[in-house]
Amino acid sequence: MKKLTALILLISLLVPSALAGSVRPQGSAAYLTDVNLLVCVYLETKEPWDQDARAYTAYALNTAADYIQSAGEALGKPIRLITGADHDDLCYTFRYAQAQRHDAQDGERFDEELLNFIHDRIPSQALMDRYGAEGIAYLFFAPFPGGSYAMVYYEEDDPFYYPEYCVLYAFDGSSPTEYESVAVYAHEILHLFGAVDLYQTNPDDGVTHQVVEYIVDACPDELMYYTYEDDDTTNTETITRTLSPITLYMLGLTDGDGLIARFPTLRRTDMCAFHYSDLDDLSDYYCLKRDCPYCGGWPSDDY
Repeated sequence: MKKLTALILLISLLVPSALAGSVRPQGSAAYLTDVNLLVCVYLETKEPWDQDARAYTAYALNTAADYIQSAGEALGKPIRLITGADHDDLCYTFRYAQAQRHDAQDGERFDEELLNFIHDRIPSQALMDRYGAEGIAYLFFAPFPGGSYAMVYYEEDDPFYYPEYCVLYAFDGSSPTEYESVAVYAHEILHLFGAVDLYQTNPDDGVTHQVVEYIVDACPDELMYYTYEDDDTTNTETITRTLSPITLYMLGLTDGDGLIARFPTLRRTDMCAFHYSDLDDLSDYYCLKRDCPYCGGWPSDDY
C-alpha cells in the first residue's frame, strides 16, 4: 500500500466533481457491506496485452471478488462487488506509453495520469446511480510484471478525497513468467476498504510489534500478511489464505469484540478510514535491530 504525497495540491482538480460534494472518511470506496463498483481500466502500453493474460485478469478479479463476498456471507454481512470483468460499461482502456515505476518521478507522473483518467473519462456518479452503488473504486491493469499496490485515502486529506484505486500487474514482479496470484488481487482490493498490511509495523495503521507477533503466532495464513503459499509458490487458481479477526475488524465486518482492548492502536473512529499518526514514541513500531523480522530492520535515522 502506498500513499499519494506530492499530488495532494492537485486533488481538488482531479476528484470527480460528482464525488466531491460531500466528504466522508473512506475516499471513493464505501463500506464493504454496501454495493461497490470496481471499475477496470486496462493500460495499453508499448508492451501489448497477451489474450491469455488479459483473460486471466478477469478470472483473478472474479475469484477475488467471490472470496471477499464469501467472507461477508459467512458473517451474515451482505457484500456485493460489481466489476468490469462482467460489465462492459465498467471496463475501459487507457493508452499510456510508459507505465513502469522506474523512479519516484516516474511514479508520481504515473499516479497523476491515472487520477486524470478517472476524472476525465469515467462518469463515476452516473455509474453509481445506474447500479445503486454506495461507493466506487478503480483497478488499473498493466500487461507486464511489477509490484501491485493500492492508493487509499487518509482522513487528513480533507476537505477533498481522491478516488481510491489499485494498480495490478499481470505478472508477478518476483517471478516475471508467472501471473500475479489471485491472492494479491484480493489483498490489494481489500486495502481500498480498510484492510492494512500485517507483515510489518506501521504507526499510521496502528500495526505494532505486538500486532505482527499475534498474526505470526495465531494467524500465519492471514491474507494481509502473506499472499504466497506456504511453500512460497504462486497460486493462480484459488485463494487459500484466511482473514484474521484483525482484518475483519478493519473491514468493518465485526465490532472487534476484545480485540481493541488487546490492541488499542488499531481502534478506528470510522471503519475503513486511514489516518496518519504523529507519535513521539515509535518504540512499539520500529527498532534498531537491522534484521528485525517485524519492522524490516529500519535504520537508526528512521527511528
